[in-house]
Amino acid sequence: MLVIVGSKNRIKLSAVQKAFQLFNFDAEIIGVDVKTSVTDQPIGINETVKGALERASGALIKRPDADLGVGVEAGLIKWFSRYLDQHVAIIIDREGGKTLGVGPAFELPPRVLSTVLGENLELDAAFEKVVGIKNVGKSMGLIGFVSRGKIMREELVEAAVLMALAPRLMPREYGLQALGLKKGK
Repeated sequence: MLVIVGSKNRIKLSAVQKAFQLFNFDAEIIGVDVKTSVTDQPIGINETVKGALERASGALIKRPDADLGVGVEAGLIKWFSRYLDQHVAIIIDREGGKTLGVGPAFELPPRVLSTVLGENLELDAAFEKVVGIKNVGKSMGLIGFVSRGKIMREELVEAAVLMALAPRLMPREYGLQALGLKKGK
């Protein structure tokens, strides 16, 4: 099956590939650039889900030959008085069936958070301004820095995609189209 991801970010593409492999789906994963209507740094669950949905549907529009579109969006989600960084994944099939998953979330360093909110910056830009490291979101992710390399962004993205993909293991129960598993699985 052909799976198009609404991003060319290599971390997202690798995470999607790993998630599909873990569940033994026979999939070719390709990334395409998709513009969304959300801000560069989504804040709140609604904006983050909207970004993931627009990435998944945009991927399907760009590649009419695709079986599935996958959108992954990271956003700052407010939990009581704190903000957590969390990834949302949405998978859309050609029948219009949608599945959603979220990954683990972690609290942002206070100086990075205040820079994001106070200066209306994207997380990568705020992190660079506060810590001096460029493009952390395209490498280990902020979680890689916070966890001192023990947890990487790719793992958070993969977890979100796995949660969106899991219902597709039981398509009838979720009212979804069946997907192709690798032979013998």
